[in-house]
Amino acid sequence: MSNIPTFNTLERLKILRVEYLANLTGILLNASESSPAGQYSHLKVFVGRELWEALLDAPGQYSHLKVVHINECPQLMKLFTSNLMSELKNLEKIEVRNCHAMEELIAVERSPKEFFLPKLKRLSLVDMPKLKSICSSNGVMVCESLQVIDIWNCSRLKKILSSSSKLQLGVLKNLEEITAVFCDEMEEIIAIDDVDCKKELIISLPKLRKLTLKDMQELKSIINVCGSNGVILVCDSLQVIDIQGCRKLKKILSSSSKLQLGVLKNLEEIDVRGCIEMEEIIAIDDVDCKKELIISLPKLRKLTLLRMRELKSIINVCGSNRVLMVCDSLQEIVIWGCPQLKRLPIYVGVDEKGEPSPPPALKKIDVIRGWWEALEWDHLHPSAKTILLPFCEFD
Repeated sequence: MSNIPTFNTLERLKILRVEYLANLTGILLNASESSPAGQYSHLKVFVGRELWEALLDAPGQYSHLKVVHINECPQLMKLFTSNLMSELKNLEKIEVRNCHAMEELIAVERSPKEFFLPKLKRLSLVDMPKLKSICSSNGVMVCESLQVIDIWNCSRLKKILSSSSKLQLGVLKNLEEITAVFCDEMEEIIAIDDVDCKKELIISLPKLRKLTLKDMQELKSIINVCGSNGVILVCDSLQVIDIQGCRKLKKILSSSSKLQLGVLKNLEEIDVRGCIEMEEIIAIDDVDCKKELIISLPKLRKLTLLRMRELKSIINVCGSNRVLMVCDSLQEIVIWGCPQLKRLPIYVGVDEKGEPSPPPALKKIDVIRGWWEALEWDHLHPSAKTILLPFCEFD
């Protein structure tokens, strides 16, 4: 296709879909004098670098745009220019797939700045091996309505979102799901810079339900705050933790006070595998408790820990000699390849007759016999090992 089609009347355009035209050189949208601005509500583009760049040259046309879906654009190097961002106030979804040359979503031409996408709910980036940043030149994308982050096979991306000021710590209050898979160079999910806080910083993701991180060899932290001694991630709606193959991740969640012990009340599943430097799943510091500490996870149904040679504890509480987990909904425990995990901190209560009783919903404990026999039981009821043994399935 050598000619560039030009469309002058686009008052009712809702969907533009162009598929698999590898030789397409461009398409130019020109608003006529009678064409009102802001008519594009749903825009799908599938191929052609010049095609998308020509669309970007139609200013004043995108104030109603809600969905951008880009697929199979092998030469496209950027998604938006910074000049266009001010028009995208109604954008709700960005989905970009198979754009193998794309290096950034937003090309920032001038000094670092913030871009507001107040209605954006979903950000999905798949198979973009050269993508280095969401915003170039340390630009910041502010998305107060963002619900879903879905990133797959963006091997050069080092972080997903960033913020440059303390004012932005609350902008992810609606985030419900984070998925990042096969991002080989990613070091952190969210980076917050230039925060004047020498103490630990509390960051709340109050609606986060699911955290999925897989096969990211360089990942060191979920949220990293430059200028702070530590980060406390509070996720009191979290239901699923699914983390696999994140070799440099040492812990998943942390807290620094007794007040935060109840923030995992909705957690239903913990599945962590192949994180060879992981030392603890949850770290709780500065708890003034010299005796045993009981932590309730009332909805936890399944606990899976596989192939983590450095794992020493499921929940590590600094300042407490013993930690017990009360898990009345727990049905299944699967633990293999965790040689340094010496204790299974599952609370064994007593029934009405004063006899020890296992968690009421427990069905299976899938472990290696040698590991089970080497466990230390001094922190539990004297009959705990005997009570739990019938549930064991040894491999």
